[in-house]
Parts: sequence; structure tokens; C-alpha cells
Amino acid sequence: MTPYDAFGGDDFVRKLCARFYGLMDTLPEAAACRAVHPPSLVRAEQKLFEYLTGWLGCFHQAWAELVPPSPLAGDILARIDELGRHMANRE
Repeated sequence: MTPYDAFGGDDFVRKLCARFYGLMDTLPEAAACRAVHPPSLVRAEQKLFEYLTGWLGCFHQAWAELVPPSPLAGDILARIDELGRHMANRE
């Protein structure tokens, strides 16, 4: 079971993303972060959902189902994980 499944899959991640951006719209302490986003947060919410969906294990599950274990497969997956960490938002 992936972390994605353990927390409730698509439904949970969609709720999490919606709540996060809902809070960004309402909390004074999130005003600076909110200010760098466009008026509509719909696209940002969808992008976060897509990122978390892959990061929480669905990509790893698909990889494991289709790619036989090997040193090369392990190296490639490690590089994909590095890319995911690189793409994460930072201050």
C-alpha cells in the first residue's frame, strides 16, 4: 500500500489541496504567499493535486508494475525522485 492509498487516495488529496488553497485565501499569515498567485487558484490547486498524486506513491506503483527490478531501473527511479524534490516549491 502506498502512502497515497493509506491516506485515502484521490479523494483525500483533492480535499487536502482544496483546504490548503482555501486557507491561503483566508488566513492573514498566508497573505504574502497568496499575493504571488493569480486571482483564481484553480490551476494552482490542480497542479498541487497532480504533484502530490505522483509524489505520494502512484508513480512508484506504476513503475514497479511495469519495470522489472534492476540496477538501471533503480538508478532511473532515483533520478525521477531527485527531479520531484527539485521541482518542489522552496523559499
